[in-house]
Amino acid sequence: VASGLSGPRRPYTGSVRDALLGVKIINGQGQILQFGGQVMKNVAGYDLSRLMSGAMGTLGVLLEVSFKLRPLPACEKTLRWKMDRGSALQQLRLWHRDPSNFSASAYDGKHLYLRISGDEQSVDKTIRSMDGMQLSQHEDFWRELKNHQHPWFETEQSIWRISTKPSVPLSLPDGDYLLEWAGGIRWLKTDLRAEIIRETVAKQGGHATLFSAGSNENTAKEERFQPLNSALFQLHKNVKHSLDPKGIFNPGRLYQEL
Repeated sequence: VASGLSGPRRPYTGSVRDALLGVKIINGQGQILQFGGQVMKNVAGYDLSRLMSGAMGTLGVLLEVSFKLRPLPACEKTLRWKMDRGSALQQLRLWHRDPSNFSASAYDGKHLYLRISGDEQSVDKTIRSMDGMQLSQHEDFWRELKNHQHPWFETEQSIWRISTKPSVPLSLPDGDYLLEWAGGIRWLKTDLRAEIIRETVAKQGGHATLFSAGSNENTAKEERFQPLNSALFQLHKNVKHSLDPKGIFNPGRLYQEL
């Protein structure tokens, strides 16, 4: 919850923040506060519980969290195709327009993967309509991808998490990509300077997060998250001050001045 990271199913079923109903926290003054609740449609006013998702523990210590749950699919299978990056991104865009019973998609630089979920009859019908190789032990693949244990993440290079519209072309050729969320999340391994990456991504309406600096000492000094304009940054400071006025929780974790 604190990291706000969601797995491969996110574009099809929602994010961690979307599933969060309520939280109980200890704030920076030692007070126990409760936001939201334990059932849906019970929040009046500002939904402060969702601020905790992605806050990296900078606003308080999470004591309890409540989620809305979904039943697990009765059947899931994964197809794989060998494909170049350009063709994979084009196919991901097509799937994004008509998701059908898809529940995850990814491209690791060599192969394109698609997970189909639902009842057994509908999954088998979709499988038969698509010319792909069925992946055995596909649960391991998606688990490794969700937990960033896929071999792609084993590197000394810097890893960036770029969020943008699936329709936006890949505009940073100097690097190795892993694509998720129908192309909406692009993981990038590269030695490019941070300002080049962020300026390029910002021009396309996206943002870039430094997920891991690797062995690059200069990149390690950069802000982890996309810099904010002055108005948004002031909002961050106001919220931080109201919940943690003495700056006890994870100072500098989101931004160096917070």
